[in-house]
Amino acid sequence: MILVTGGTGFLGAHLVYQLSQKQDAVRVLYRSADRFEQVRQVFSFYTDQVEALFQRIEWVQGDITDIYRLNEIMQGVDVVYHVAGLINFEWRQLDRLKKTNIEGTANIVNAALAHNIKKLCYVSSIAAMSTSPQDSDLEESLEPIGVFEDPYALTKYCGEKEVWRGQQEGLDVLIVRPGVILGEGFWYSGSGKLIKHAAKNPLFYPSGATGFIDVRDVAQQSIALMDGPIKNKAFVFVGHNASFRSILDALCVLFEQPKPKFQAPKMLLQCMSMIDFLWAGLFKRSQKLPKAYVLAMFRQSIYDTETLPGVTHLPFRALKDTLARICALSPYKT
Repeated sequence: MILVTGGTGFLGAHLVYQLSQKQDAVRVLYRSADRFEQVRQVFSFYTDQVEALFQRIEWVQGDITDIYRLNEIMQGVDVVYHVAGLINFEWRQLDRLKKTNIEGTANIVNAALAHNIKKLCYVSSIAAMSTSPQDSDLEESLEPIGVFEDPYALTKYCGEKEVWRGQQEGLDVLIVRPGVILGEGFWYSGSGKLIKHAAKNPLFYPSGATGFIDVRDVAQQSIALMDGPIKNKAFVFVGHNASFRSILDALCVLFEQPKPKFQAPKMLLQCMSMIDFLWAGLFKRSQKLPKAYVLAMFRQSIYDTETLPGVTHLPFRALKDTLARICALSPYKT
């Protein structure tokens, strides 16, 4: 039996589909049924037998912050993919992030230990790494440098520490750290916002660069690692290093839109972020332009793209093919 937490999220839905193609039974922990239709849409990108597939999966409601419920759900489970997590870049939300990303992960680890789980895969993020991402092929040596720029990075790093603690107590683990995940479905969050932006005739491009990976590669590479003998290691999941401008240019060509001509002004965006911070605090709403967004848009980050395929013997999909597929399936393609 395979347990997946966060199976109704973007990556989780793609992972659940890939796992459903194996012979093992799949159990998915979900908090709310609100995203079931989005999960069905993701399944529809792979198969016409959506409802039959959906019914074959065991869906169990619960929360990773509820250790008692987790112990019930963990009964009969052999391996766990812990994908659930809260993504937010506002320091005002630190307590919520700690509750889910640190305490929730600790609960998963403790329940896995109590039920003698064979192997745990924890989906972290490149955000949890140090500010020197090229030195990212180590496990526990990635100590934080200075102060984390956002609470999400901090809590994912602390979540990793909980997983390493479980490993010290006898649990076999794998940590995967995806870059920016590109894929179809969930069009209004995550990288879906980048796709939407490219389809709306953008004028500006940010000057930064980072690591990108196809959502299907994240799922397939994770499964390959879990099915193999590798354990107690952390891996960077980045298929391609690319500038935001090159990604936007390629998407604009696919959407038949003019390429953005002007570099986004960093100072102006920083001022807008500060105003947004004050406005959000005054009116008790979420920020639309957190400081972490602005910093990421102008940072030049390069990641290892060779180690993982060398271990799993699975090549990454070509970036141009990923973007073409996403564009063709998106609701913005005319």
